[in-house]
Amino acid sequence: MAITDFADAQAWVAQNEKEAWFEPYSFSKMCSIVFTLRAGGAITTETGVRVNCIAPGPTDTAMMPAFVEQTGADFFARYPKPVGRNSTAEEQAWPLAFLNSDAASYISGENLYTDGGACSGVLNGSIDASACE
Repeated sequence: MAITDFADAQAWVAQNEKEAWFEPYSFSKMCSIVFTLRAGGAITTETGVRVNCIAPGPTDTAMMPAFVEQTGADFFARYPKPVGRNSTAEEQAWPLAFLNSDAASYISGENLYTDGGACSGVLNGSIDASACE
């Protein structure tokens, strides 16, 4: 997040993309979340614009088959789904509509987990994260 030059950022990715932890979608999502957390207060203070994001779980969209192909059907079969299914695009749109509404006028710099409870289950120990490995 400290790299401000695009060429330097590309060089950093080229240097690290072979690491075991580097998976492009997850890495880019982590960067979006960290940017939101860091920039929310600063951008809101400077401009009045609120900055928030969501972290969805598996969602039945046109992208889902590509995720399954890249990651494997077994991963998604094991992925914790406390609600018992993937979400729909509409179920992801409602939280975004809320975050962009006057009802959320005092919310900025937040990442809203819209994953049906998967992350909270892993964090509180009610879901065994090793099932996803």
